[in-house]
Amino acid sequence: MRGDKKKGPLKKGFDPSQLEEGSIVSVNGEDEDIYIAEVLEFESKGGPQVKLRWFYKPEDVVYGRQVWHGSKELFKQTQVSDWNSVHSVTGFCKVHTLEEYQDLDLVEEDDYFCRQAYKPNSGEFVPDIVPVFCVCETPYNPDRPMVECEDCGEVFHCECVAIESNKIPSRYRCESCRLRSAPSKPGVQRTTGETHAELAPAKRGRQAKTLTKTGRKRIRKDPNAPKRSLTAYNFFVRDYRKKYLADRSPAATASVIEVTRACGKAWNLLGAKEREP
Repeated sequence: MRGDKKKGPLKKGFDPSQLEEGSIVSVNGEDEDIYIAEVLEFESKGGPQVKLRWFYKPEDVVYGRQVWHGSKELFKQTQVSDWNSVHSVTGFCKVHTLEEYQDLDLVEEDDYFCRQAYKPNSGEFVPDIVPVFCVCETPYNPDRPMVECEDCGEVFHCECVAIESNKIPSRYRCESCRLRSAPSKPGVQRTTGETHAELAPAKRGRQAKTLTKTGRKRIRKDPNAPKRSLTAYNFFVRDYRKKYLADRSPAATASVIEVTRACGKAWNLLGAKEREP
């Protein structure tokens, strides 16, 4: 329970009498932090108390904030609500879907997004299975700049491939595509190292760039993107991963991302009991 909130400064132009059931509002907390909630009902018409259902921040959920959580990300839930003073409400907010949030030309102070529900009583996320991207295989974070390979269309965090987001090269080809197109020398086995941003001249493809709206649409609609359970993923971020056997070794010419994805698929094939610590 959040408890009754301290009265804070109202947003300019905000009138508490405009509140209605279903309104999304910001509330000043006793710790002077801002909380986001949905108005469920009023004690009485024009009364001093309003029932609020809280959105959870990443800091509020099990395992806390992770690298894939956006700075304006919230989780919807239906298990925690309480009565608060109408005067604790400081203004209206907008909670968008991830797709709507990605399409915003300008993110205002009162703009947030939600892509999952959260069950505080069990610590479950709904949906639990989400797409993951890049060599780090983490869910999409709209705040982290990404670059798209001109050949395969895979997307990578700039920091994961050693590219400064303000110094995107004119052409970008990922390690996997660069190695596939490199001529092999007779008698020399081709191997891969860590993924990096070494580039080779390209005659075709798109100019490298941080993701545009078109690139973001590909991210959210790509049916081939690997998916992972966040419940299982929590073990990774806590430096725990159960040992398992793959059905075969990866090819000697496999790139880092190909090996990573093969491991991810093997992990996803494990049953729920096998994933338990």
